[in-house]
Amino acid sequence: MIDFSTTSSQLREAVATVIKGDTWGLDESIRSQQRLSHREQEVITLLAKGLRDRDIAEQLYISDSTVKFHINNILAKLEAKTRLQALYKLMITDGLEL
Repeated sequence: MIDFSTTSSQLREAVATVIKGDTWGLDESIRSQQRLSHREQEVITLLAKGLRDRDIAEQLYISDSTVKFHINNILAKLEAKTRLQALYKLMITDGLEL
């Protein structure tokens, strides 16, 4: 469980596994829903580093609207309502590589 006592290194460790496509404590049906494409993984990793949509677009050589498209796909796959909630869900399931 991740809460305010969780250290940044613990959060990085927790999120790293999900980005790799692995899960932590989830059954197979949830696991298949959470698989992010390679590009979605790139977008969410840059988002977690604090980059804005425009900065992500420039770094990945895509448009701002394409970044938003990928973020919407990420939100849907993770069943998250906000970007922060998506990041949190990735962290608690051990899957964002920073």
